[in-house]
Amino acid sequence: MCKPASGVFVKGHIAYWSEHSDSHEEIIKEHELNADGIRGTNIVRFEITPPEGDMLKPLNDWKYALDEGMESCLPDWYDAKAAEKSARNMLKAWAKKKLITGTVEELREGQYYLVGNANVKKLYGSSKVGSMSDSSKVGSMYGSSRVGSMYDSSNIGSMYGSSKVGSMYGSSNIGFMSGSSNIGFMYDSSNIGSMSGSSNISSMSDSSKVGSMSGSSNISSMYGSSKVGSMSGSSKVGFMSGSSNIGSMYDSSNIGFMSGSSKVGSAKDNAVITIMRADDKSYIKSANVVVIDRSVSPPKRYVGVQK
Repeated sequence: MCKPASGVFVKGHIAYWSEHSDSHEEIIKEHELNADGIRGTNIVRFEITPPEGDMLKPLNDWKYALDEGMESCLPDWYDAKAAEKSARNMLKAWAKKKLITGTVEELREGQYYLVGNANVKKLYGSSKVGSMSDSSKVGSMYGSSRVGSMYDSSNIGSMYGSSKVGSMYGSSNIGFMSGSSNIGFMYDSSNIGSMSGSSNISSMSDSSKVGSMSGSSNISSMYGSSKVGSMSGSSKVGFMSGSSNIGSMYDSSNIGFMSGSSKVGSAKDNAVITIMRADDKSYIKSANVVVIDRSVSPPKRYVGVQK
């Protein structure tokens, strides 16, 4: 498994790494390395990683290791002592380029890791943040910029364009999402202030929260005690279970399916809700709201305020 910092040796213990990726295969491709020869492998994949994943630890404490499976197929020229020395020299260059611990006005290209009190005011283009932890911060993301994972109390002010966050944990926070921005997964008490445009969240669980959804924004699934404050426009939630909650629905917002003790506070305008059992319909607040009860066969359709 590729971990930061990853590198590839060729004969002479020359270490190659990439400003854009910590994938061994991407490093090999970028530098056009000839991985396999007639007599076996020509390269050695390695990693030099922080203890307990803490990138604030001194570089001298980072642990050198061969990539999984390399021990059984090492070339004759490989020398462990010379290799580790070369890897640690590479790590200094890698950290200087990729490891952000202070304030940076903007990042446009390449891959980065934000730790401690790191503060990046703007991410542009195809810039990529592998992970954000501690109290690290990104002011705004544009274009196809990407954050792999957010942990602890890391924060992103706003996301635009096709910017993307893979997953959010802890009390990580995003203020605003618009355009076709995307979140893969939200866990713990992670939070998004508002979503608009065609922004998307794949799934929410635990006590994760979205303040408001508008436009054609979408949440595929909600679990646990996850919460959305309000939905408007053509915003959509695919599936709700557990004690997940939506405060209010407006316009043509839609819930694909609700089960468990999941709840909607109020539904107005042309909102549509598909639910496992529609016993309580008191949240229906207009004549055009549609509720589909799937506890009976065929499913029963309720339209408008029920007497």
